[in-house]
Amino acid sequence: MLALIACQSKESTSTGFEKAVVTQVRGDARLTRGKAAMPVSRGMALVAGDTLTTSAAGSVDFTLEHRGLFQLGPDSHFIVGNLEGAKNVQLQLQKGKMLLVLHKLGSSDSFQLQTPTAIAGVRGTSFVVTASADRARVVVLTGKVELGEGERAVAIEAKREAFVATGAAPYVSAIRGSSVEAARELLALPGVEAMPDFEAMKANLRLLELGDKKLNDEELRLRGEMQGQSLGGSRS
Repeated sequence: MLALIACQSKESTSTGFEKAVVTQVRGDARLTRGKAAMPVSRGMALVAGDTLTTSAAGSVDFTLEHRGLFQLGPDSHFIVGNLEGAKNVQLQLQKGKMLLVLHKLGSSDSFQLQTPTAIAGVRGTSFVVTASADRARVVVLTGKVELGEGERAVAIEAKREAFVATGAAPYVSAIRGSSVEAARELLALPGVEAMPDFEAMKANLRLLELGDKKLNDEELRLRGEMQGQSLGGSRS
């Protein structure tokens, strides 16, 4: 049922170039356009070639009119790449963290998020990417992300995450621990409740939270048993 819900997102099409607009700024964030640098402000339009940089306490929310919602997290460096309509969108996260909630793409559309170590190709999904110079992590809440290129490319399904380091193939596993918190952040994005996949996002997050709680409960049970054994041994 979750897969069916997620697949019901409407396909969107557009012509010309996507309109990228800043919807919220927290803390300090700077935009560099050519040789000019300026503070990022609400309502500012982003164009191809712009660079966004956030401080340790800064973040920037923005929208692409036909693609969805985005949040650039603290201490991040991001480059707006190609915005050629829904047919070809390319963004670059050089370092830091980005949250993305996207509409489903049409069959001929292309959306890529590039990091220094991998390229994430997206068909329409909600996910989190963290990146540094030598590694990246992708946490997928709904939909599917293809990480990497060629023979090393892997498909990351909903409720799974992947790590990839320089020169290595991606490693895929179930979402656990801190990644559950990263998935939870997606539902806090302004406007996300109006996205087609919102109900599927909530359902998948609930499953992840239940699974994470079971893991924590099991860990506590095992710790209790080990502590009991230790106390029993000390009394004997």
